Amino acid sequence: MLPCRLMRILLHSLLLSLSLSMVRAQAPADPPPATPAPPAPVAAPAPAAPAIAKERTVYIPFDDLAKTLANEGQEKQEQVQAPADAVLSSMEYTGTVAGEVASITATLQVESFKEKGWAVLPLVGKNLNLAKADTGTATLRLAGENGYELLLPQKGKYTIKLELMARVERTSGHYQINLTLPKAPVSRCTLTIPEEGWEFRLQPVAAYTAKPNGQGAIELSFFFSEAENISVQWQKQGGETK
Repeated sequence: MLPCRLMRILLHSLLLSLSLSMVRAQAPADPPPATPAPPAPVAAPAPAAPAIAKERTVYIPFDDLAKTLANEGQEKQEQVQAPADAVLSSMEYTGTVAGEVASITATLQVESFKEKGWAVLPLVGKNLNLAKADTGTATLRLAGENGYELLLPQKGKYTIKLELMARVERTSGHYQINLTLPKAPVSRCTLTIPEEGWEFRLQPVAAYTAKPNGQGAIELSFFFSEAENISVQWQKQGGETK
């Protein structure tokens, strides 16, 4: 009796274990943890539309427009207009004294600023002792009481060469020449005077150098500016200058 009952209990336990195993096998497995979704892409801002230039029309009466254009042209002309039509920038004089005459070659550097037409450059009074002139395309003329003037046909630089003559005045061992010359900011004069041992005096007063040239003569050199009348005097050393 006991063994049969024990057998039933064991059988009952075995069936219960099988039932539990089958229930667990049929139950769905736990789902895997959800993967987080990637962030949504951020859209780039749309490019700004290009600005569209708007034309504006301004109406100006014809008379006012003509005056405006004329004023603008006059202002531009005033800005670039030179203070003078032409200038004499520098001069170089080279001369030789022989007997009672001094022969001088003058080299003038001239510039015209006039865009159109002739430029007139006054040179010197009518007392200029002119022997010859080499003016190239320019023209030298004697303009009555105003003396000599130079006519320049176009804008640009000119080199003018003049041959001048001056009389040598002599009184008791004293010598003197008087020159009437064009004015320039910078001028240089070189005179060769026969013999050596001279003393010199200039009017207007100017610094000078006097040295033998190795050929038995003295070379006198000096600078001057803005002077039209030049006087050069010389005498033997130790003499009295008038």
